[in-house]
Amino acid sequence: MGVSIARCFSLWFLFTSGFAQKFEKGLGTGWGYALNEKTIPEGVYRLLYVQGRVAYNLTYHKSTVNPIFQKLLLGVEPQYNRVWIDTQPKEWEAGLNFFLQPTFHLNATFQPYCIFSIGPHYFSTPTIHQSKGFLFSDSMGIGSYISLHKKIAFHFNFRIRHLSNANIRLPNFGINTYNFHCGWVW
Repeated sequence: MGVSIARCFSLWFLFTSGFAQKFEKGLGTGWGYALNEKTIPEGVYRLLYVQGRVAYNLTYHKSTVNPIFQKLLLGVEPQYNRVWIDTQPKEWEAGLNFFLQPTFHLNATFQPYCIFSIGPHYFSTPTIHQSKGFLFSDSMGIGSYISLHKKIAFHFNFRIRHLSNANIRLPNFGINTYNFHCGWVW
């Protein structure tokens, strides 16, 4: 499973490297944990992210004197997440989130942003409060770019995420987590 995921990320990286600068590409990692220890009875829900990103800049080549957004990105984030629950063996979740990210220009080095995302996921662990299988993930958060070079930046963000299956099957109490993401974009 891990080799297949590594191959997918490698192919994705090679494919996206050929696009022009109106596309933003990136790789990152992150850490998430349950909002409180009572989220699921099996224990504290924690996860480790491996995440990619490809986004199109909707404001590319728009000429306004004082634009509201430096960038307005519409994109996709494929991810594979390892999950730890106290009383369960290590499990996983995988998904594809679609996001909208307005980015503001403070100066050449620091550009804060908001991010909103939603997408389908697969969850491998059955719990008392959430069934395993197909889920939806939605999140919102704030973050920032720190430019290191004209075309390379470090980014980090904090998000609140909700996982649930939209009442397709029971149980469906959902799992809420705090998530910290960081990575490189070019």
